[in-house]
Amino acid sequence: MAAESKHLLSLMGLPWVQAPSEGEAQAAHLTKVGDSDFCASQDYDSLLFGAQKAHQKRDYLRKKKIAEQKHLHRCHSRARRAAKNASATGVDS
Repeated sequence: MAAESKHLLSLMGLPWVQAPSEGEAQAAHLTKVGDSDFCASQDYDSLLFGAQKAHQKRDYLRKKKIAEQKHLHRCHSRARRAAKNASATGVDS
């Protein structure tokens, strides 16, 4: 997937950098030398590496998916309890 992403970025004419080790350290260095305006990250580790500005990735879709999974789990739990209660009272379908 990484190779495909790099290829797509290249086709679009967008520059990309492969970090030799820690990606956030590389991103922080790029902001310090003025090659980028800010770092985008899922956390703020890039600030620990000296980035001047950082943008934290917000994953709203993932949170929505987790909330939907919790809701689905509650529905299944209720259905299992209802089936168990029906079975215990002799009301089988």
